[in-house]
Amino acid sequence: MSNSAHIMLIKFKNKWLGCIDLVFDRLKIKSKMKSAQDYLDSAKHDLENSRWSPFVTNVWRATELAALSLLLFTYQGDFSTRQDHEETKKRFKSMCKWSNMPSKFGSHYDEIYKLYKPASYVQKIKGDFKLNKPQAQKFIMIANEMIDYVNRTLERVDQNRKSSGEKIIGFHV
Repeated sequence: MSNSAHIMLIKFKNKWLGCIDLVFDRLKIKSKMKSAQDYLDSAKHDLENSRWSPFVTNVWRATELAALSLLLFTYQGDFSTRQDHEETKKRFKSMCKWSNMPSKFGSHYDEIYKLYKPASYVQKIKGDFKLNKPQAQKFIMIANEMIDYVNRTLERVDQNRKSSGEKIIGFHV
């Protein structure tokens, strides 16, 4: 049950008691966050060596994995098993607009998304792709904040859920 949401209702002494855990895909999120951190670590190395094309690719991958993870905290239907860049962008933009997460995450996603294709190897043939270090450091900082945000959210969810998966919110009906 660690990778699915559930609701449990029990009638006890003529009162309904309930527990809710609406976090989906917990294990998938943890896996994506491990990969996101690996990509971000590679991007930091690329920054140190001014390798801009792989830098953008690695920051983009870290950012998209963090965005996907935030989306996967809630039920996403078929998107949970099959994602693509355009649908992720659309859903994440909506989430940033309507949720209480920092709005800079949506702006960061859009900025790095716009740089991804020009920095790719196919586009690089047309000329060198360059960034300035302060801009690159900002990308690293915000991608790192996104990863931390997801990891803190996972920690809160895991702290509120006992190892047997018993409880996240208890209430009386």
